[in-house]
Amino acid sequence: MRRPSSPAWIVLLTLFVLPLVLLGAFRLLASSPNPTASAQPVDPIVVAVDRQEVRPQMPTTVTVTYADGAEIVSAASGVVTGTPEVGRQLANGDAALRVNDKPVRAFVSDAPFWRTLQPGLVGDDVRRLARFLRQLGFFSGTETDRYDYDLGRAVAAFNRAGGYGSSETFDPATVLWVGDHPLTVGQVLVSPGATITPGTPVLRGPKQAVAVAVQEPAGGFAAAADFSSGAQLVVGKVTVPYQLGSGTVTDPKAVAAIRGALSPADSGPATVQALAAKQVKVIPASALVTGADGTSCVYSSATSQPTIVQPIGGGVSTVQLPLSFPLQQVLANPGSVSVSHPCGS
Repeated sequence: MRRPSSPAWIVLLTLFVLPLVLLGAFRLLASSPNPTASAQPVDPIVVAVDRQEVRPQMPTTVTVTYADGAEIVSAASGVVTGTPEVGRQLANGDAALRVNDKPVRAFVSDAPFWRTLQPGLVGDDVRRLARFLRQLGFFSGTETDRYDYDLGRAVAAFNRAGGYGSSETFDPATVLWVGDHPLTVGQVLVSPGATITPGTPVLRGPKQAVAVAVQEPAGGFAAAADFSSGAQLVVGKVTVPYQLGSGTVTDPKAVAAIRGALSPADSGPATVQALAAKQVKVIPASALVTGADGTSCVYSSATSQPTIVQPIGGGVSTVQLPLSFPLQQVLANPGSVSVSHPCGS
């Protein structure tokens, strides 16, 4: 008897054996446990409402604002033949300018010279002259308000050193009053070759930090948190008073402190903080539900009616509510369980 060829065996296997194998595999899969079907429902988690003492605060950004430095006005006349570099500090006796190839020296004092001084005159400006020449090493006598013989000799020595002859008369044009402290040159207002007369601005001091701008949210900080006790501004390790709604700090010491905290930047993050702490109620952030209409709600249980709330603070893991919040406990996982009543309309 002749055996069937190989193609015949393949046909028989396909028609009879393979369906039996597939049927067995289907029954095996059907009898296996379904992990999705066997998963247990999530139980509601109810936690107690906590009570804490907190200090309301809001993040913000601050920026230092500047004004141009003071103008320094010359009393000299002539052609400018030399100027200082920007950034140089001018102390008493330093050459602040050269006019007609002669030095015009920086004069640091609480007031300028306002007249030509000569022996025999009396006044506060005479005392300033004596102090100035003592600091430069030209005068060793007693500082008084009378222009005496010793002061005249000191003026003559000062004039000779600057190329102004040997006169005992002091000319205010030989100095440049820069204010009551050494001046750091912020800007040079004249160039060599320029002709100047008394009253010509020749230098400008460095820009001065005059205020700190505080970025307030729409409606102000008071609308976003309870600042009824007043507020303070915290920048790094610096804390200064802050007037809510003003958007600025102008107290010179406060401005200088904030500028130092931000340095070398002129802008950076800050915090507006209430002066006094207050009692609040605290719930897990997961307990807060937002309805389709934007309403914020919490539940005391999965079957309770929602309680509408307005958070007054918090962070990533917690939400702060007013002390008047009525619930003693809240459902911590409303997003994972089925609640009986939806939040919002």
